[in-house]
Amino acid sequence: DIWVSVLARPALFLQLEHRISQRFGVALDSQNVLACDDLAALTLVIKRSSPSLSPIRTPEYQSNKPKSELISPIKATPYQAQVWLACQLSEDPGQFYHQAKLSIPNQPTHSDVQWVLDQFLSQVDWLRTVVLKEEGRLVAYLLSPKRLSSATQATVGSQSLRRDGLEAAGKVLVSTDMLAVLYQPEPPRLVVRMHQILAPEVLFHLLTEDLQLAFRAKHDGQVFDVSPSLSMGHTATICRLPSDSSVRAYWTETMAEASADLKLPLDRPRTRVPTFSSACLRFDLAQGVIRGLSCPTEGNPVAPLGLWTALVGSYLGRICGSDDALVDVLLYHSVCRGEPYTLFPGHLACPLRVPGAASASSLGDLSAVLSQQLQRSVDHLTPDHDVYAGLPRPPAHPLWHPVRVSVAVDPVEWDAEAQSHPALWHDIIFRICHSGPSPGMTLQYNPDLFDSATVERLAANLLYFCQVALTNSPPLTTVPLVCPAEEHLLLEKFGRSPSEYDPSDTSTSVISLVRDSVQRSPHTVALESHLETVDYTEMDARVNSLARALQHRGIRVQDRVAVIVESRPATVMAMLALWLLRAVYVPVDCTLPEQRQRYTVETAQCTVVLNMTDTRNS
Repeated sequence: DIWVSVLARPALFLQLEHRISQRFGVALDSQNVLACDDLAALTLVIKRSSPSLSPIRTPEYQSNKPKSELISPIKATPYQAQVWLACQLSEDPGQFYHQAKLSIPNQPTHSDVQWVLDQFLSQVDWLRTVVLKEEGRLVAYLLSPKRLSSATQATVGSQSLRRDGLEAAGKVLVSTDMLAVLYQPEPPRLVVRMHQILAPEVLFHLLTEDLQLAFRAKHDGQVFDVSPSLSMGHTATICRLPSDSSVRAYWTETMAEASADLKLPLDRPRTRVPTFSSACLRFDLAQGVIRGLSCPTEGNPVAPLGLWTALVGSYLGRICGSDDALVDVLLYHSVCRGEPYTLFPGHLACPLRVPGAASASSLGDLSAVLSQQLQRSVDHLTPDHDVYAGLPRPPAHPLWHPVRVSVAVDPVEWDAEAQSHPALWHDIIFRICHSGPSPGMTLQYNPDLFDSATVERLAANLLYFCQVALTNSPPLTTVPLVCPAEEHLLLEKFGRSPSEYDPSDTSTSVISLVRDSVQRSPHTVALESHLETVDYTEMDARVNSLARALQHRGIRVQDRVAVIVESRPATVMAMLALWLLRAVYVPVDCTLPEQRQRYTVETAQCTVVLNMTDTRNS
């Protein structure tokens, strides 16, 4: 059996209970387990019983296998799936939460487990990203919480990092509720242990990259071996150091100094996002400060201790309530390197190279103009504002996908509402920042909609706009949003045909090429769909018949004809018939809302609307 443990709000619990009971025919055995002021984590745990020899149905189960194979002893590989979600729940202290256990009978399959997880996640529409890992029978959903308060730490005792035996394992350099750093002399290595909600893979890469940079600068280009060891309960990342005594002494002293900056109790509420102060990093908290050490500029562009402090502080900041810390750290990396910097999908930071120091007011004006121009572009994609006024926009259609854009500048937030509620997360968030050693730009984007190459091209255009506007001080409304490289790409590569087209040469037109195919292979299949198959002879006859009918209706050269289309052979025939008459073919997707179809027809100034969705031979 699979036992499902759910810790959730009553509304979410009732929806999940109803769906599970419908699928498996059993009810959840629930109980009220706690009431607290602020619970910011929801947990769904699905686990199989301890390892034993028992007949279980594997994901590779085939229904045609003989019964003897199904009941033969199979080594049951245990697995555990956890979902950590973050939300802002009701502040009502009397709010109860439900914990339930469900025993799913009939030897549940891997798909049953996946189904329960999907049902749980489907109720959380504000969920940003879920990292799905599959290692054999292991299914793990890991998500760094947006907000995890001290109340949650007190309520769910198992969330704190287990430090049992750390003193015996090595010298503890840094120790908090969520992270511990140890130095082990034999063999020389650093061991970093952290709780899984710290997104250990991301933090591990950030940490080791910074340590490698500093180590190469300190020890004449040497590198140390990095060997990560990941586990579900906590993460231990091991950085093996050279055995040289001076190297060990240097890093022992370094981490000892860092430990003084990193001892931060999590019960101190966060009051503001971290800010940069000249050449050092400074994180201001309600009752304490995480200091960043000075950043040397010669020989080592990245301060190892300062960035190390910033990294851990940023992730503690994410738990306390803001993603801005991570964005600032990436921007700091980008400014120090002097080039765009990204670590994982969803974030990109770029430095702004402008002469002199750009003031916050000029950046604010620039951000406002960018916001207006980008919003104007969105308005062209969503013309019917009155239709959706005050209402959520309908699901985006593949042919009509307006991108919601927000623009922010520090210290002025142009889209503060989107930052305060995770449900209002936009597909793209563009920021101009003036909180570091030089201005910078950050892009947060939805990696499910945009690949990294597309975002980098967008960032190049925005950087060009900002640099031209801040360098030459032209009227901001006259600065183009497309950089020269993008303009060349659009006009020369995408817009130029592989060969020159002469309109007077009728032998190169589509109609003439189709006629050649009709004469050369009349019985070859020209169009095929799940409804019908048409050869060139039949297609030619139907195209000519439709062209004569349209000509009889008064269609002339250069007339614009809107065709309500769907994916059928008749659509292609309508296009060829209009081109045969030298009319203009204007396709209108039949699945778009009626207001959108009407807008397309009116904007194109079509004289005739041809509906190809009702009849087969139109």
